[in-house]
Amino acid sequence: MEGLLTDTCIPAGIRSSLDSEKDLVVDAQSGFKIIPASDMLRPAGAQGVIENIRKSVPHDKPIYVSLDIDSLDPSFTPGTAGPAAGGWTTREVIEILIQALEGLNIVGVDVVEVLPNMNSAEITGIAAAELTFELITRLVRNGLK
Repeated sequence: MEGLLTDTCIPAGIRSSLDSEKDLVVDAQSGFKIIPASDMLRPAGAQGVIENIRKSVPHDKPIYVSLDIDSLDPSFTPGTAGPAAGGWTTREVIEILIQALEGLNIVGVDVVEVLPNMNSAEITGIAAAELTFELITRLVRNGLK
């Protein structure tokens, strides 16, 4: 490892059981805390996911937020490289972004895996634009520290 990853990297919305056992080993060695998409189905729902993120992310250090658009269900984002059923809704992700990122020292954001050539009726682009807007709004409202 290059030492660029920290024990506060939290992949959330993972839908698959990953490609191999090695993925789980590397994630564990890197200190990743994985939040599967299926956590949304637990009784705590989105609030449970939000609380899990908030207790895992440092509140006193700079954080970078990268949103992989294929964490959403392909019914909401068909124009992505890795469509897999069982992802989150746009509304759920907006709720998570607003509540989980409140007050954090966000220093940068990105939204990845949007493929315009696979995007029917601009559905994915609309979702990506809204999620980007919410991320930038969190960055501005929280202020750079």
